Amino acid sequence: MTLIPSSAKTDRVMPGLAELERLIAQRDVKVVFQPIVCLRSGELRGFEALARPGGGSGFAHPGELFDVATKYGRLWDLEQVTRGLALDRAADFPDGVLLFLNNTPQVLTDRRFVPSIEDEIRSRPGLTPARLVMEVTEHLGSDDTDALVSTVWALKSMGAQIAIDDVGAGINGLARVMLVRPQWLKLDRSLIERFDGDPYKLNLIRFFVNFARLSGVNILAEGIERPEDLDVLMSTGVRFGQGFLLARPAPGYQLPDPEIVQRIRRHAELTRPGSDSEVRERPLRALVRPARLEQASTPASDCAAELLKLPDCPGVVVLDGRRCVGWVDRQTVLKMAQGAGSNDPLAYIVRGHSPAMSSDATVRQALELLSLRSDAELAHPILITDVDRVVGVVSVQSLLAAAAGHRDEAMTTDEPLTALPSRVAAEQRIRLLIDEAERSPATAGHIAAAMIDLRAFAAYNAGAGYDAGNRLIRSLALLLQREVADAVMGGFASHLSDDRFLVMGSMSELEGRLRLVMDLFDAEQTRQRLPGTSQRPILMRVLYLGAVFERIKEARELFKLEHDMRAKAARFEDECPSRSIFVSDERNTNRHGFMRRSA
Repeated sequence: MTLIPSSAKTDRVMPGLAELERLIAQRDVKVVFQPIVCLRSGELRGFEALARPGGGSGFAHPGELFDVATKYGRLWDLEQVTRGLALDRAADFPDGVLLFLNNTPQVLTDRRFVPSIEDEIRSRPGLTPARLVMEVTEHLGSDDTDALVSTVWALKSMGAQIAIDDVGAGINGLARVMLVRPQWLKLDRSLIERFDGDPYKLNLIRFFVNFARLSGVNILAEGIERPEDLDVLMSTGVRFGQGFLLARPAPGYQLPDPEIVQRIRRHAELTRPGSDSEVRERPLRALVRPARLEQASTPASDCAAELLKLPDCPGVVVLDGRRCVGWVDRQTVLKMAQGAGSNDPLAYIVRGHSPAMSSDATVRQALELLSLRSDAELAHPILITDVDRVVGVVSVQSLLAAAAGHRDEAMTTDEPLTALPSRVAAEQRIRLLIDEAERSPATAGHIAAAMIDLRAFAAYNAGAGYDAGNRLIRSLALLLQREVADAVMGGFASHLSDDRFLVMGSMSELEGRLRLVMDLFDAEQTRQRLPGTSQRPILMRVLYLGAVFERIKEARELFKLEHDMRAKAARFEDECPSRSIFVSDERNTNRHGFMRRSA
């Protein structure tokens, strides 16, 4: 957010050097914080710190204060005071909340800036560089380019993020973006004000959104003051917002307006991805694997001790609360743990801030993002989020295999009838999830499993013929691939044998998707059955095991659970002669025995 310009001339006597020195000595500055909100979930993402002169300082507004400081060469001292006050307050903010700090060009390019920032962070317990976003104004003069690039490189190496402020307000914006390679672009309020009726503004915002999507950059729109502007911004794909409509600046921690949060969430529900053919064709969610998560404040030595117990773990995803900071590979952690910085938090070794991608992104989009990485980061996995929550990673190997036309490196053996992974591939996947459950039970608890078969399929085969039976199996396989494997986070569908299938996916999504599959399957069978015939309908039986991987040690235990559930579920079939049934393991309910969840 730009500084407020000096006011027009008045009869009031302008404050001078004496007033400025008194303000600096007494720290007579008030720092207020304006929330930055996720426009997909309505959740608070961070605050921008804004300086206001004290009521008795003699300065009318921030623009006047900074003009006087510039005139007398005291910007460094003034910003050191305002920055310190902001950092003091930010140290008490919850994990995951970012602090955006404005920096004037003269201070940002000063050689003292980076060492001073690092000292200020280390002197505040609980604060790490990963919490900070340093704003670089688009109005920075071209003469400062070399110093700017040097400062930005040092700040990124420290672990801080960079934002380009006032994008769209100046003529040097695109050149600045190319030099700085920021993690954030802040669209100037001049682009946002009543832009819903201006197609040129709208197209320019879409240009920035598309650029950001392909480059792994976050777009933040400033100056949102009307509900109409908010709605259009959300429809264009702008990820974050700031403005009086969402929340006004205030002295301390505050949440966005609850009514606006509800508006954002309703819009997100109405525009949930799923209709785009490219997303359905090759979504990243089908390639997601669990990852080890560590907080940014975790000492490198503690993380290294855990990694030594896990010889196959290639690295960790670093979080600040729920917010994804980046990836640190195994060797970097182990090397740091052996040196002088062994007690430093992981936040100090996250390099490059490999941008996370949404689970709704496609393989093509991931490859485009991968092409922008440096050689040192090329092998790092792609971090996957779902509304800002890290859900796992996609390895480069998986991505390349998918791009080459293979769904996954663990799916190399497919059943010829359905082209789904075979039982061999399924057991490989089960083994991976059991191993992950042993290492990180909380992560494994996000993945659920279900077994599926067809009721009375043998009789159908005998009566209608094996060709008809094969067509039925293939149609169910296509349904499971489309509605589960390609649509659910960590989705996987396998053809075990005959009419038996195994599906896996996100605990929060799998049950709902399977209910949809049942409805679609039943509707299709009803449509194909000729009126007046006495043929018994072919129906599905879904045996929902839930988060089973944290309570089994071998793949055969899962299949034994399937056998036991099928025997106990038989009593429900007579009650539901014309519809598929959904049966849940007793450990997924609060009741004893097996419970029919739907029929």
